[in-house]
Amino acid sequence: MQQLLMGVSILLFGLFIGGVGLASAGVGIGIPMIPIGIYVTCRGWRICNHKAKTRKQQEKTELVQFEKTKLGKFGLGAILILIGIGTSSFGIGIVIFLTGIWLFYSCYKTDS
Repeated sequence: MQQLLMGVSILLFGLFIGGVGLASAGVGIGIPMIPIGIYVTCRGWRICNHKAKTRKQQEKTELVQFEKTKLGKFGLGAILILIGIGTSSFGIGIVIFLTGIWLFYSCYKTDS
């Protein structure tokens, strides 16, 4: 539940307050904050649903790590691409951008 609330608050921050840096920073803080908020919200929603299902069942089932699913890799890729664009003037921004592209590519090879 904490991750779900944190994701919603990050998303709201990115939508309402984050656009302020858009004029001065080029990308602004809001553009990377929106996918981070969506990612953390999806992760928290998934954990809440899993806990609700396991309370109803007798046996506990193992939850697959979110970062190993297609949606998790897609979300991380989107976040890293946007952060890489924002920091592309530094050398590390290119590495972050390429890592995001690789995660996009690898999400199509993931089975679950």
